[in-house]
Amino acid sequence: MREKKVNRMLGGVLVFVFLVARVSAGVRASVSLAGPGEHFIEESLEPPYTHYYNYSASGSYTLDPDIEQEIKDGEASVSVEYSWGYPGHCDSGGGKTDSTVRIYFIKNELPGGTISVTYTVTVTFADDTSISALASASIDAAFPLWETGSAISCEGITAPASSTRVVMGAEIGCSISPATDNDTRVGAVIDNAKPDTFSASGAYSWSTSAGSFKDDCSTGLSVTWIAPAEIGSKTITCAASDDAVIPTGEGGTRDDSDYTDTVTVIVVKIDHLECKEVTSKTNNPGNNETVYLPVGFNGGTVTVNAIPDPTGGWPYGKPAWSGDIQSSSGGTAQVDTTAAGTKTVTAECGNSVSIKIIVIEIASLETRRKSSGESFADSTTIAAGGYSSDMHKADIRLTINPVPTGSFSVDFPAQLSGAGAHTGTTCKATFSAGGSLVQEGNGDGTLTVTDANSTGGVVTGVLTSSNVINTCAVTVGNATATVYFRWDISGTYDYDGPSFFVPGIGDAIKFFPTLDEVAVEDEDDDGLVGEGAIGGHSMDYWTKKFTVRYWKYDYNTGSYVEPVTYETFDDLDGDNIEVHFGQNLHDLIDHSATAETATGVYENTQTVYDYYDYSGGVEEVIEVWSYAFGIYDTELFLSE
Repeated sequence: MREKKVNRMLGGVLVFVFLVARVSAGVRASVSLAGPGEHFIEESLEPPYTHYYNYSASGSYTLDPDIEQEIKDGEASVSVEYSWGYPGHCDSGGGKTDSTVRIYFIKNELPGGTISVTYTVTVTFADDTSISALASASIDAAFPLWETGSAISCEGITAPASSTRVVMGAEIGCSISPATDNDTRVGAVIDNAKPDTFSASGAYSWSTSAGSFKDDCSTGLSVTWIAPAEIGSKTITCAASDDAVIPTGEGGTRDDSDYTDTVTVIVVKIDHLECKEVTSKTNNPGNNETVYLPVGFNGGTVTVNAIPDPTGGWPYGKPAWSGDIQSSSGGTAQVDTTAAGTKTVTAECGNSVSIKIIVIEIASLETRRKSSGESFADSTTIAAGGYSSDMHKADIRLTINPVPTGSFSVDFPAQLSGAGAHTGTTCKATFSAGGSLVQEGNGDGTLTVTDANSTGGVVTGVLTSSNVINTCAVTVGNATATVYFRWDISGTYDYDGPSFFVPGIGDAIKFFPTLDEVAVEDEDDDGLVGEGAIGGHSMDYWTKKFTVRYWKYDYNTGSYVEPVTYETFDDLDGDNIEVHFGQNLHDLIDHSATAETATGVYENTQTVYDYYDYSGGVEEVIEVWSYAFGIYDTELFLSE
């Protein structure tokens, strides 16, 4: 039996093999073989070759002492011989007497294989007999082959994040984490942890569905992508390619499939700006892209919204707002409406879009009695009652600033106070302007000013009084005018009537209610006292105060039962009070129905009656000594 001891090292380092032969008739032999354990592919077709493989054998033997003595005595001799086996071609050595051999492989021959040597020791005796012993050794040389092993490992694109929204033309930094890969080398030994290589400049290649890479550089761990001038979803892809090289002369493959990662980036622009019902898609806003607002609209601030395309969020820091803004946050900007003027607001997100806002104030709000020819002022007086005549109406004139050009429409808040009807009635004050009813009675309305119902920024309207003697405030936007609803406010009754009366004979009474701001002369000889006559009302008269003289005399006794007495009744409200002797006021003073005989002329007949009764010699007498009458409008009131 032979005992084999092997000592190997990796990759082409000498391999030693020792063999000890069985004792053969006093002769023992051993041999060792050293040489490379790997062969490589020759690149050249002609010698000299790059790779020569040298193998060296070292044989030894031992003899029994008696044989050694015979050799010393010349009666025996010893000879040794090497017998080689190898693949490829022998360049030198390899003979029977050679303890070495040098081999090579021609290109395209598969290297590797077994290299062997047999060492033979022969003792020849004087009688021509011989004994021998032999020993063998071999080396299995490998042809190194590479395998791809594990797939390429990478954490992928680290920037930008998928679904990032960017601006058209923006420069976006792109980066990918370094890739790793381990290949397997099968040679003299198996190595599963041979790291692959990824050059930072060449192993990473970038591509995109749109846009470009800055400076035409699309390789490396980091590049800069330039977003295209078109919106929508765009992809950015990075491929990590296996660029490891198989060493010269070795075989197999190290070419793993590329690792790829893709992110989607959304290119965004501003689709339009909107404020109220107005939208703008241009950077040069015209009349159609202009918002018209009253001063103080929405408490002093109006919001402009930017709408992205595609819909969704905005790129970081976009849109960028500029122009006449108070503040901005994300896709909204606030504009001040407390002061009149023209404001332009612009938003930028790769493209720029602007919208114009014109804040308009009521520069003046003035009034006068309708058709009076008077100058407009901040207040006027008209007749209470709400009738259709001009005496019951006030002209309202307002001017706006600034005055827009072209077509426009702006809603001003309007308000009436002191305009309600008396409880249980319906005669409220009404305010109309611009061809429409703005407000009826107390409360808020809206006055719409347009290019169609205004001339040079001037709008006219009419206020008709209520049935309450009151002070009415007309407010439009930031301006107010005052209109007084009055009735004969001079405090002096203008009437025609007798200074004395005859009992039983009716006296004609005429009353002319006017406004004190109207002349009291009959300027056009139409029979009216003043041109401010208040016509169309329902007037009536009542006895306000009267004095009577009464007595009761008994002719049977020749004495007064009740002496002659004067009694005055004052502060009457038209009540039919009892006077004396069972007589009431209306038995003594009679007012006929009142009629308006001409515009603003109210007439009735008043008749005074004395009372006389004689019965059984007793006389009862009541004489109206004096009286005062009052006039009242049956449709006017002092409170709402």
